[in-house]
Amino acid sequence: MVQLLLYWELLDPFRKENKKQFDILLQQEYDLVYPTARHISSIHCTVPDQDPFVDLEINTHIQDSRLIPITEAGDTISRDFLKHYLEERLGDYLALGGLKELLDRRALILANQKISAPFYWDLWGNLEHLRETYAQWLAGYLFEVPNSDEEEVDSDSDISWDTQLL
Repeated sequence: MVQLLLYWELLDPFRKENKKQFDILLQQEYDLVYPTARHISSIHCTVPDQDPFVDLEINTHIQDSRLIPITEAGDTISRDFLKHYLEERLGDYLALGGLKELLDRRALILANQKISAPFYWDLWGNLEHLRETYAQWLAGYLFEVPNSDEEEVDSDSDISWDTQLL
């Protein structure tokens, strides 16, 4: 019984019913978002499709009609980053017991029972972590080390480094 309670507690942050309610400060942050910004539900996540994930229903779009969060400076957070971020949270969900939850739900789905697809992540409720992670992602993206697969010039090659004119 204790293990089951621990299992449910670990998955609590991934349940829509545990979405953080806006307090006055979060509402002020939300009011700064440009009204024509895209909605969180417009972000498509890639979910595993190999065994044991075949026939498992996982949200590929977070069911959240709110606008995409912005940085503290007021810049829109990149959709590419949000896709990556949500896929990382999906990995966390699966590792913390989400895969077991999905497998347990398979029988209900196969019996044609209508149940909501699991996995939800509250971007606004985790705004500080989202912004910190975005800043790290941007820093890595802007200062990315060149790909090691790219061809490097061999110092012993036939290229002449002589800069004197003939």
